[in-house]
Amino acid sequence: MDIKTLDQERAEFAYRSVLEVANLSVKDSKGNDRGSEVGSKYRSYVKSAPVLILTNGLGQALAFYRSKIKPEANIVGPNENTDNQNNSVLYTKLPEWIIKMMTETKTDKTPKFSADRLAYAYLYKHIAEWLGERGLTDGKDPLKAYTEKNALNAVLLTEETIAFLNWLRRFADAMLEEDKESGEGA
Repeated sequence: MDIKTLDQERAEFAYRSVLEVANLSVKDSKGNDRGSEVGSKYRSYVKSAPVLILTNGLGQALAFYRSKIKPEANIVGPNENTDNQNNSVLYTKLPEWIIKMMTETKTDKTPKFSADRLAYAYLYKHIAEWLGERGLTDGKDPLKAYTEKNALNAVLLTEETIAFLNWLRRFADAMLEEDKESGEGA
């Protein structure tokens, strides 16, 4: 029987999460592979996430990430009911949704690639999946779960998210290129 510590489970999940982004192959409208651009943005956002959470709180940070993805998307957890299933995205199915939303539409309806939105979407997805796997969100979207928790459970959600992000940051540093635009690492 393989017994793992909670920290080992965090590390394993974080490794798989970063590997998912590292192996990402995303084509823009011109056919160029932009996976490494998404990876470098993801790395940058993962590195800044713990500070954002400690400065503003987990609820504010999750709301910020949601706003950067696609505000009109109604993300629900697997145990939540919604009246409008067509406008809902189960976070367990986010990979399909992420690929669909990786383009934003300009006024002339020409799709435009957005590495930022895709990187934020993967970060939100990984946080949601980890908290869901730990049983801390009751099968709900993590932002909704956070708003429904009492103060003690909100602190527990925050601490677990930061502990997970510490592993995510280590693997992102090791496996993804740095974001040249942000001047990260300089």
